[in-house]
Amino acid sequence: GCSDNVNYGLWFSRSFVDAPETVSHQESRNVRSLMNLHNNEVGRKAVEALMSRRCRCHGVSGSCAVKTCWRGLPAFKDVGQYLKDSYERSVRLAGRSKRKLRRKEKSKSLIPISNDELVHLSKSPNYCGHNPKRGIL
Repeated sequence: GCSDNVNYGLWFSRSFVDAPETVSHQESRNVRSLMNLHNNEVGRKAVEALMSRRCRCHGVSGSCAVKTCWRGLPAFKDVGQYLKDSYERSVRLAGRSKRKLRRKEKSKSLIPISNDELVHLSKSPNYCGHNPKRGIL
């Protein structure tokens, strides 16, 4: 069996998905582009980390005389759940940084942001509560 070509997928996503953010960050040095590049990389690492080993036996009457194994991509649902869990623990960023991502929380500002933590600039609105100003019924 042949493994899924994850290296090509990672390369392609870096060159295709990251291209606009890379250009934007080089031109204006804004923290939003840096945040998007970081979160894109976290997503790629999630897919790579969740890859699984799959095997199939070959032989007469179901015997396992020859075993073929390969690495396969995870189910979309599994990646989504992993990223949702990461989103629940995401780190809020200080909006002033132009070269390096920094935590907004003062007590943890010296702790570097790891490569598997999602980051955000502002809190998401609560869609379960009534907020006419934001159009949330």
